[in-house]
Amino acid sequence: MRRPTNALLLRWMRLSTGDRVLRAACAAWVLGLALFISALCNAAPVDPIARSMENALRKLEVPEDSASLIVRDLQSGQTLVSLNPDVPRNPASVMKIVTSFAALDQLGGGFRWRTEAFTDRKPDDVGRVRDVYLRGQGNPYWVADDFLAFVRALYTRGVRDIQGDLVLDRSYYDLEPGDPAAFDGKPLRVYNVLPDPLTMNFSSLSLLLVPNVAAHRLDIEVDPPVTTLGVDNRIKLKRAACKRQNMKLRMSVKDDDNGFRRARVRGEFPNGCREFELVRVLLDADDQLVGAFEARWNELGGGWSGGSRDGRVPADAVPLYEQLSPPLAEILRGVNKFSNNVMARQIFLTLGAQIDEPPATLDKSRAVLNDTFEALDISTDGLFVDNGSGLSRDARITATTLIELLETAWEHRAGPDFYSSLPVPGVDGTLRTKFDKGRYVGQAHVKTGTLDHVIGLAGVVHAYDGRRYLVAFLVNHQNVHQGTGLSLQKKLLRVLVERDGGA
Repeated sequence: MRRPTNALLLRWMRLSTGDRVLRAACAAWVLGLALFISALCNAAPVDPIARSMENALRKLEVPEDSASLIVRDLQSGQTLVSLNPDVPRNPASVMKIVTSFAALDQLGGGFRWRTEAFTDRKPDDVGRVRDVYLRGQGNPYWVADDFLAFVRALYTRGVRDIQGDLVLDRSYYDLEPGDPAAFDGKPLRVYNVLPDPLTMNFSSLSLLLVPNVAAHRLDIEVDPPVTTLGVDNRIKLKRAACKRQNMKLRMSVKDDDNGFRRARVRGEFPNGCREFELVRVLLDADDQLVGAFEARWNELGGGWSGGSRDGRVPADAVPLYEQLSPPLAEILRGVNKFSNNVMARQIFLTLGAQIDEPPATLDKSRAVLNDTFEALDISTDGLFVDNGSGLSRDARITATTLIELLETAWEHRAGPDFYSSLPVPGVDGTLRTKFDKGRYVGQAHVKTGTLDHVIGLAGVVHAYDGRRYLVAFLVNHQNVHQGTGLSLQKKLLRVLVERDGGA
């Protein structure tokens, strides 16, 4: 009897164990299915913005891993899209908003740059002095009209005859010598101008081409007038409509046998055009400043028997005149709306000189900017600001840093000055004609950037439903600057403007 009992017990144990395993397996499967269904039901749906941009990237054959995108709803604080947010990328001119915000925070919107004039002694009874000294702080907006007013102020304050030198004091900067052709081999382009404490008119000259139909010739006017440049006009005026394809102009610049700088302009110009302006860097900073000074001084009737040289203002020099720049908040509109590189670079250098001490260096400015962001809890991971303008192959930033900057700026005391400095699509600045069609016209304040294989966009977008969205978008991909990036920027603006906040 015991054996059958043992056999039955063993059989029951086997069956019972197998049953329990089976039941456990079934339970686990059912639980897993339930959790999957629950997660599926409770998962947040993919935002339409993300879906639209994913489709756009796929259609334009731009890999997702080459793009970073963050979209944040300002009202709710919710992040609607986050694609590769912490990958450092080249931002091109979007970097200007980094410089702009740091400058507003540290210097204040009312900050002004000084440009000063000194003499070695007070003018005598007939206005004679020996040396005149000019000292600059790197005014980013020392344009021709302000410079000519500066020279006139010396005359009206009693100087009539400069018997010594015009001495240029550039001690506010301490920079290694640079090459304006280093970035892309185009040293005559204004975007390649290097920073200088005495930069006048962005170190550029305007050649105004005006058809003289009666005499059947083209006249060229140089603004501001300079004594250090000659213009060899070999342009032929032809009967044609004012269209770009009818305008064929070429320019070369070189010194003649006497060492005098000459610009030769050749080609054809249609008589259907009223005028055309060529803006180029035709002289080095010294020759432009000295040439413009001499032209204006001669016009005023002043005498000058000396030359020019670099030097420092002596401690016992006599202050003669101080000219102030427009306030920083006003200047930033020119920096960001028109993406002016040399202005951005000089603002960046001012950070180091003002918050640390003169002379300005790039390392001082980088340290000040990083300290500023860390104090404001803006991430500096992966951040490298090369020169403050974005004209760099080495500059890097993440979408996370950009979005945190934008969010901080929205609540900052300088927020109105910051956001109003950004271009409005289809309305002003670099976006007036670039984004002049589409429902996004007038619906955003955004800074864009473009370099070879780089595009970027960052700012605030105002949707039709009244919501506002902060956006940071960076793409580094082969040939993305050749139309593809522009299509992506327009697509992003359109889907944000048209987004239904309740979706």
